Amino acid sequence: MNEQEVDPITNRTQTKRGTPDLNPWSEALLFAAIILIALALRLHNIERDPLWYDEVSMANLCSDFTLDVFINVVPAPPVYCVFLKYWLLLSHAEWWIRLHAIIMGTMTVGIGFAVGRHLAGARGAVLSGFALAIAPILVFYSRDAKFYSWVTCLGLLVMYSAIRSTSARRPRWWLVAYVVSVVVLLHTHQLSAFFMVAINIAFVAVYVRGAAGLVRWAIAQCCAVAITIPYIVVQGLHIQRIESKIFWALVPEPRSLIVTAYNLITGYATVEWVRLLALLVVVSAAAVYFNHTSRRTRDGTFLILAAILNVVVLYVFSRTAQWSLYVDRYMIGSSAPILIVAACGVAVMRTTILRGIFVCAFLASVSFALSDLYAYRFLPDRKEHEGVSRTFDTRGMAALINRLSRDDDQIWHSWWLAYPQLGWYVLDLPHYLLDVGDMNGRDMTLFGSEAEQRAYGMQAMELDELGTDALERVWLIVPETGAYSFPGLDPGVIPWLEERGTLLRVDRFGGRYTPTTVYLFDCSGSDGVSEPDCPVAYLPMQTGPVQTPAVAPPEAIVTLERTQFDTFNVAESGSYTNIRVENAMRRPAQFSVEVATADAMLAAASFRRDKLADSAWRIRAFRDHHRARISARLETKSDETFVDDTMSITISLEVGEYHVFVERVLNGPNYLSSVMPINLVVGSTTLAVPTERADHAGGWGWVRVGTYSHFDAGDVSLQLRPDADAATGESFAIWSRILFDRLDSSGSLIAENAAPVFHRDIRLEPGASWESPIPSSWIDTNISAIVSERENVAVVRLTPGAGRDVNANSPAP
Repeated sequence: MNEQEVDPITNRTQTKRGTPDLNPWSEALLFAAIILIALALRLHNIERDPLWYDEVSMANLCSDFTLDVFINVVPAPPVYCVFLKYWLLLSHAEWWIRLHAIIMGTMTVGIGFAVGRHLAGARGAVLSGFALAIAPILVFYSRDAKFYSWVTCLGLLVMYSAIRSTSARRPRWWLVAYVVSVVVLLHTHQLSAFFMVAINIAFVAVYVRGAAGLVRWAIAQCCAVAITIPYIVVQGLHIQRIESKIFWALVPEPRSLIVTAYNLITGYATVEWVRLLALLVVVSAAAVYFNHTSRRTRDGTFLILAAILNVVVLYVFSRTAQWSLYVDRYMIGSSAPILIVAACGVAVMRTTILRGIFVCAFLASVSFALSDLYAYRFLPDRKEHEGVSRTFDTRGMAALINRLSRDDDQIWHSWWLAYPQLGWYVLDLPHYLLDVGDMNGRDMTLFGSEAEQRAYGMQAMELDELGTDALERVWLIVPETGAYSFPGLDPGVIPWLEERGTLLRVDRFGGRYTPTTVYLFDCSGSDGVSEPDCPVAYLPMQTGPVQTPAVAPPEAIVTLERTQFDTFNVAESGSYTNIRVENAMRRPAQFSVEVATADAMLAAASFRRDKLADSAWRIRAFRDHHRARISARLETKSDETFVDDTMSITISLEVGEYHVFVERVLNGPNYLSSVMPINLVVGSTTLAVPTERADHAGGWGWVRVGTYSHFDAGDVSLQLRPDADAATGESFAIWSRILFDRLDSSGSLIAENAAPVFHRDIRLEPGASWESPIPSSWIDTNISAIVSERENVAVVRLTPGAGRDVNANSPAP
């Protein structure tokens, strides 16, 4: 039966002709077969892999989702969270948790069938539905218990409603459907707003002709926005609360667009020719469709333009804004329209042989990509699949712990990004997020407030605090270094536990998952003392001597080397130190390079917080406008004092008189802040640390706090304490390093009051390098180099008698 429709340009009623290649029964049978294929691919072995971090975190959040949580803590998408809250009341089985995503993914295939029929008749419907049914990226996220399959389904429904509103006999009803689907989409994923910007630009560019059409479209948008205003207000309040936070996505590069094109078609396929073949097939088929004389090419143009703009808008935002949000799964709504237009291009091809070639080529590439999907294979370069990594063998670990555990056992997790999963599978034992020197607390606070951490069920506890009570048995969970950016277990944790108990067993889990070690300690004989006998501190600047250069993410290679040389000419004997920085990124980068020397070099993270878990000091990566540092940070309100909140350390010094320098955040015209005075107590000498420097613009800077005379070789105690009584109102103290430079040292500087620091700001093109001899003849002093970007910092340390000491890297907020 032919359908009457209105041409939006001429306003004439035309007859939409049916396609003679398929009768209604054949089309219906093929539709049913395609739906079954889609379900089979999405349901296949759905419980093989345990729930991963995102799935568990969202389930935990939505289980306790309330209006108060939504307004004051985490403005998670309310439509999705309310749905999942009641969905989880029925079951917590893995297949059930993931089933809603499977249903939405299968509905996407049905909507794609309708869109394809609109564009290219019955053959277009069948090929479009088949393409969406087998598309690896859509299969992948239909098996993931998150909202990405919802975004794909709702986004395609929004575009289909927009298309039909321009040509159907009753466009107003399609506009109503459009508004409803837009509102649900915006309340399903926070970043859907970017998708709607792209859809609106594409619609206006393709369809709107004249003021009447523009007004009608604007009214529809106003209706959708008006309904969404409460959500927008809550999101705005949340953004104000987290303006100092960071997001984990890297700033995209031009190649990121190519990677996105690959992933939107073949998912995270690991073979280059598979990705390239599928991209060529899709681009060629889409070109065929636009070369077709059908009037429907205008609708295809809208679909393609909206899909491309969705990527471009997020790309431009991530290149220019404070945060990068460029993650392929956030743009998954672009996948379906691209595949539909390509499928319709195959449908309008004139010969069966040509159509068969294109279908077979696409099937071949998809088969390899689906094989990678089911085998859980990913490329080594995480930039190719940012945000998607191997998870942990949580089920295997849970089976071991559930089998051997006792009622009074505890589970200690060493990394916050590996913490929620095991808690989902082991319910009968208490779980604690182990913290040493605020390592986990620092990282979690970079990404969210303490209220958010509580909402997600993650609160870190210091090792000292966990060890206060008498321990029985402890299961310690340690992922492989680098997994989910895990910096590695603090070297003092295992000795601390060994002093208090016996290591009963060590089990390693891996296979297709991230390698993880599980330790079981029996501490039932512990006396419960909280003061560790061996030093335990999170040292982000120290991992011990290695033979490879440090890497400051992303991919800035830093090398610091001392070369000894001897010749027959005594005047030419000696040593020199050389620093080299190489930009291994695919984009130009600005680096701040600073080399310091001193007889004693103390990092903030090496100090012990004397009040343990009750201390207000926090070890943080802190960034001013330009540079990042690992720092100790304390904030005080007008009604708070922290006079006795000290940080301490014991060091060994030779006899002599020392200049003492502290690197801290200073006041200045370019960095106005309320900086708290702090005092450095060295032995019995108290040195006031200035809050500003006359020649300094503000932010990170070195200040000379005075001199210290050490009369007896040996240990001396240091304490750093806030002078909160001298602070006015709200203020903060942030410091990073302390240097002791002996007056008669060969490393003495030109200016007596200048810190022993060599600083350069350099800009390097991709692949370029810079190196320089350090202008000194330091032989028996410690040398460290800090190389930082706006977002990252790496530290390399060279000690007397050592070749090269490379230290861990830390992200800045």
